[in-house]
Amino acid sequence: MTLRKLAIASAIAAVIGAPSMALADSDLNVGPSGTTAQAQLSFRITIPDFVYFQVGTASAGTIDRVDFDMTGLEAGDGNAVASTGGTGDAADGTVTVVLRTNAANVEIDATGGDLTGTVSGTTIPFSEITASDGGVIPVPDFDGTTNLGSGPIDLTDNWTFSYDNTSVYQPDQYDGTVTYTVTTL
Repeated sequence: MTLRKLAIASAIAAVIGAPSMALADSDLNVGPSGTTAQAQLSFRITIPDFVYFQVGTASAGTIDRVDFDMTGLEAGDGNAVASTGGTGDAADGTVTVVLRTNAANVEIDATGGDLTGTVSGTTIPFSEITASDGGVIPVPDFDGTTNLGSGPIDLTDNWTFSYDNTSVYQPDQYDGTVTYTVTTL
């Protein structure tokens, strides 16, 4: 046996006889040019339920405000009042709403007390503020819930608010906050 054949046989014996050092799939084939070996590798991606919800400006901690100024208008006449220009992140009482989730079922609810006068303490119920949407993400009624169905959901819409102006209230500045909550079910 020539030295070359002996070296090849020794190398093959070492490869075959050596214990596997990794717990991976492996294949060994010996032969002429064009001989192949194959090994398989499996992959897994774990994605938990998630929800991203934005109402207004897209930066954490920023709470946009929609203002209504009744100066020069008749209070309580039932004519809806549009917001003061430049309020809301999209201006004129409109806020951007974004909802992304992979959850099987999603609902949005709105909670909040009343708008309270900073001097008088008198209140205006949130039911005096109405909202319209662009037909993509429905605006829940104040202290109500809207079911959005099943995910995955990747939606963007605009909500526009107006003041109904159906009652007469004491002169004051009235402030209040509504919390919109998305719940995955």
